[in-house]
Amino acid sequence: QLDHSLQFATSVEASNPFSSNVIALNSTNWKDEVVDSPHAVFINICRSGWGYCQLLAPEWEKLAQATKGTAKIAYWDTEERSRPPALLGEIQGTPTIRLFTPKIKQGDSNAKKIVTDYPYERKAADMKNFLESSMPSFLESVKGGDLSKFQDKANKYGLPQVFIFTSKAKTIPMLKYLSTEFRRRLLIAEIH
Repeated sequence: QLDHSLQFATSVEASNPFSSNVIALNSTNWKDEVVDSPHAVFINICRSGWGYCQLLAPEWEKLAQATKGTAKIAYWDTEERSRPPALLGEIQGTPTIRLFTPKIKQGDSNAKKIVTDYPYERKAADMKNFLESSMPSFLESVKGGDLSKFQDKANKYGLPQVFIFTSKAKTIPMLKYLSTEFRRRLLIAEIH
């Protein structure tokens, strides 16, 4: 009896070796977490028992902690019994890291995705920089104080308006995330 319990605990642990900051993907939650998500989803496609995947795990965990609240960090275990979704693409080796972002202009759906392979060093800082520079942004940039185009667009679609004043040259990840979360419900202007 005890041996059976230990085997079960080991098999559950192997399905997601990460903290709650990393989403364990499977055929049940794939549609909600990836296909229907308006946010960037960074996926580590790996085999939980594979040495290279285990080497990546601490960096993936650091990435998940560093981007918590601005992006989805996920994991697909190729040793799971369910078939990988077609959108995951061909897996030639593990670990494979892919970024899934929604196409910018696609009506009311988030289902169409741009899938990008991550080609850089597998360190948390490098992955974070790549992710943050690749996140979708639906902010309206307003320069020189001319708000007329922004206000016309807000009035055309009947959207409430939010104004963010900044001196930063680049949009911060939290604003990108919020612009994605409230897309089609709120129009956000970033005023430089």
